[in-house]
Amino acid sequence: MSNSPLISIIIPVYNVRAWLKPCLDSLAAQTFSPLEIVLVEDGSTDGSEEVLADFCAKHSYARLLKQPHAGAASARILGMEQARGEYVVFVDGDDTLPADYIETLWKTAQISQAPLVVVPIVKFDGELPDTFAVPPLFYERILTGPERVKIFEDCSAVMSLSGKLIARELLAKLIPMKSVLQNGEDIAPTIQLISSAEQIAFSAETYYFYRQHPASQSHSGLKRFGNLITGFSQARAVLKQDGNYETFAPGFEYVCRVFLCSFMEVNSLCREEEDFLRAHRNELRVAPGLFSARSFKFRVRQWLFDKSLEGRFSYFRLLHWLRRLTHRA
Repeated sequence: MSNSPLISIIIPVYNVRAWLKPCLDSLAAQTFSPLEIVLVEDGSTDGSEEVLADFCAKHSYARLLKQPHAGAASARILGMEQARGEYVVFVDGDDTLPADYIETLWKTAQISQAPLVVVPIVKFDGELPDTFAVPPLFYERILTGPERVKIFEDCSAVMSLSGKLIARELLAKLIPMKSVLQNGEDIAPTIQLISSAEQIAFSAETYYFYRQHPASQSHSGLKRFGNLITGFSQARAVLKQDGNYETFAPGFEYVCRVFLCSFMEVNSLCREEEDFLRAHRNELRVAPGLFSARSFKFRVRQWLFDKSLEGRFSYFRLLHWLRRLTHRA
């Protein structure tokens, strides 16, 4: 692939030594070249830096950047500012990739001429799965214009920077968003990419393997609820600024409600979190009829959610009361 462009892989690393070697091994095994691997050490205290330094000593195309602990978003910004590739791929230090991952992303970009290529994210804990279901969205599809709203059919595709090949022209739109990136984690920048890309290509020929474990940010407790609301608020502002909110609202607000309701169905919010939810009631309200095409079960949940925004009920308690009532009937 001597005529292929340089592709940069950016990996923020913070206290993931237990899972770091499989990730780095999967990067070294990539069939595509030329590659640039940008490892951003985010102030780890578990010896992750030693593993990174050893990897860089063995692979000339890898380089190590360091910063005091400031979070994954800050680490990604540093990596983006230093990356030299024409395309960028984000990988988390505890995840892993198939050997053909970068090659498949690049081939899909060549065929489609799309600045954003997306592949399925497969979650696992322990051993990699032998089989898994791939959403229909990923089978030989290119979305343009208003059709891009269909990307919201797969929630993982719009909630994570992982599982994507990003052209530098799109990446340039993310770097100035430093203040948003610091607080919105993946939601706002991912929505910015979707909003800015004139074409989005999908491929089911390879996958991104996302490792789930107790130390993952997705398991960070109730603080996650506030981060979700903040991230969706920032993403909503991005869509409105780009003039794409009306186009994406049916899908975007659906994903927003799916994540917030799912969280509240598992966790009974404390008073502070209930207050935080209602403080954002105006932006969390949706246009009447926006979910009319969704299932009855989903629409019932949205009625409960809207009542909780009004401050009359706790979503968690009202849902469990309704479940008991239905069970008795």
